Amino acid sequence: MAKKTQKTHSGLKKVAKIKPNGTVKMTKAGGNHKSGKKPTNITRRYKKSSLMSTGDYKRLKDLMK
Repeated sequence: MAKKTQKTHSGLKKVAKIKPNGTVKMTKAGGNHKSGKKPTNITRRYKKSSLMSTGDYKRLKDLMK
């Protein structure tokens, strides 16, 4: 039997981007869903991103394959 590969976690693929140097840039999920009803300061907050901590990266790197 062939070895099964793990699927990418669908929730994580919506919020994480791997940069060329190997760091992971995270955004917040759900920023575009029903955005017309949300206040402008909240939709602006969804656009901001942050770097994933190294502890989280070690834990989630298998899910991002």
